Amino acid sequence: MADSEKKNKKQIIENITEKFRGKKNPGEMSPEERNSYYSHKKAQRIRGKNNFKRVGIIIAVIFVCAVAVSFVAVSCINDVLAVHVSDKDGEEKSVVITENMDTDSVIDTLKKDGVIHNAWFCKICAKAMGYKDDGYVPGTYTLSRKSGLENMLNSIKYIDSQSQTVTLTFPEGYTADEIIKLLGEKEVCDPDKLRQAMNSDSFSKDYDFLSSRTNLSSRYNQLEGYLYPDTYNFYIGEAPESVIKKFLDNFESKWTDEYSALAKKKGMTVDQVVILASIVQKEAKEDEMTTVSSILINRLNANMHLSCNSTTNYAKAIGEGLSEADKQKYISLYDTYTCDSYPASAICSPGDDSIRAVLNAPDTDYYYFMHDKNGEFHAARNLDEQNANMNTYGVNN
Repeated sequence: MADSEKKNKKQIIENITEKFRGKKNPGEMSPEERNSYYSHKKAQRIRGKNNFKRVGIIIAVIFVCAVAVSFVAVSCINDVLAVHVSDKDGEEKSVVITENMDTDSVIDTLKKDGVIHNAWFCKICAKAMGYKDDGYVPGTYTLSRKSGLENMLNSIKYIDSQSQTVTLTFPEGYTADEIIKLLGEKEVCDPDKLRQAMNSDSFSKDYDFLSSRTNLSSRYNQLEGYLYPDTYNFYIGEAPESVIKKFLDNFESKWTDEYSALAKKKGMTVDQVVILASIVQKEAKEDEMTTVSSILINRLNANMHLSCNSTTNYAKAIGEGLSEADKQKYISLYDTYTCDSYPASAICSPGDDSIRAVLNAPDTDYYYFMHDKNGEFHAARNLDEQNANMNTYGVNN
């Protein structure tokens, strides 16, 4: 409504009011005056009702704002301190942390994945707590809002340099289960979380040598064979992803361009080399490794079963604690007396000697081998020679 129209309307109302001032009642007025009088009263009542509605709306808005502010405040506090988080709101969720994330981007990721609700408030608190923007370990983490912001950020950061450390040696031939068990016993990290991280397949994008792995869902442990045997320094309470990266970084440094060229020359992938090397690690002494490697390669080329006891033993060992159905599944995937070609994965962490033995395996016409009662090694060109060796020397049981 234009200002001039508002002024005219106001003047009309004032004129009517002035005109009726002094009249005792509408009965003393003319018909025209009464109509004007009643119209004036009706307009006053309508204005009164509108004013009342406006006051009610203002009060309602103030109340809603107060409730909203209170709700947000509680939500912010729960993000940081986890004072009162319901079971449903505190469900565990998977959060993927990528390379070179800073604190703000980590918090944005936590918000996106539903672990926190108020990223802006968490960023303010993180700055107040002095969190630096480096040291976040890439990987997939299982986090819950019940932990609170500080615990979540700490769980994906490198451990502080003042933390207690432990030095551990993992010999050639250790399985992933044995590695996990030792790390758990020395309180480096939780075994269940470590096993979960190993099977998350969150490391493939960072390590090219993992790309040749196939049938990941059939593997008992996706990183079996790639946890390089060596001596390592760990922090007590270190993040599982950080622990795993130390093994994989070591493998990456040991797998040279020379190794890649030799594998390509033999028509083998990195994974196939690692699988065969793990079997050689379990089946042969150091001076027997190249011959055993040759025998295994010959069997594969002839479409024979690898027929190695070490793979069967591996399948039986991982069967502990599994259902009968799962036990049979893994036996069928790892028992090289029955499964075709390679087992589902490596069966241990092979050392450099066994890896080089596979890569440098000589061309031979051997297809069988055995160890006699004295532990001496005997190779055979065919089954008749193998049976003759067994009859002559006896089998080392």
